Amino acid sequence: MITTRIQIESYLAEYVRGKYYDETVGTVRFPSSSDIYVTVYDLMEKRPVNCPADRGNLEFMLPDRREANFAGGKSPEQFNYISVRGTAILE
Repeated sequence: MITTRIQIESYLAEYVRGKYYDETVGTVRFPSSSDIYVTVYDLMEKRPVNCPADRGNLEFMLPDRREANFAGGKSPEQFNYISVRGTAILE
């Protein structure tokens, strides 16, 4: 399980935690059937070399579509970064 953090409006972070928090993994986990799951997957990028560690008020599990029998797919171990632009899209 790979997670990342993003900084969004506090009321949105609270809403997302309330709706999608999964006690079995101890963090927010989006259902694979949801639009936000696909959007997060599309926004995942390789972490830039000069990028600092993740900071933010919302931590969530990154999608791993390889487990769902999709050919290829982005590995969360390598594609574990959501850019500022990506965060704005999610917000």
